[in-house]
Amino acid sequence: MENDELLNYAKQLTASEVYWYQQWECYRFDIGGKIFGYLNERYLTLKNTPEKNERLREQFSAIIAGYYMNKTHWNSVLMQENTELGLPELEQLILESYQLVVSKLSKKERQRLGV
Repeated sequence: MENDELLNYAKQLTASEVYWYQQWECYRFDIGGKIFGYLNERYLTLKNTPEKNERLREQFSAIIAGYYMNKTHWNSVLMQENTELGLPELEQLILESYQLVVSKLSKKERQRLGV
């Protein structure tokens, strides 16, 4: 699976910004200055609820607690070891992370961003 497909998916989400984050040598996904993901050749790191994160870790061997992130709120998909999650499943996880972050933005900020 190509990271380009995941980057393009994240870019198409309303008001999202996807850019190279030199400090961590990865792509960063954000909306309104709030991060909803990171992607490099080794990891796709996304936010979700603590309950969902636990279920995902139990269900998929390629999903671990967020690499260099809060282990409760973030998961990382080990991209090179991933044989269980296809593009649709990874896109769904990106969408859930995006929606979670959007839901935490103020009403004013959501209106400004058009989400």
